[in-house]
Amino acid sequence: MERGFVTWDRNENIVKKGSRFDAITPLLDRPNDHGGDLPDVYL
Repeated sequence: MERGFVTWDRNENIVKKGSRFDAITPLLDRPNDHGGDLPDVYL
């Protein structure tokens, strides 16, 4: 949260994309885009 990837409103218990979220989007999309390339244990 301190790195800007997400913001967390602790009072409302809501997590939203932060200002730097786009920097990690490719990493988060990789399992979906290349699921067939990963061993089943990782899916």
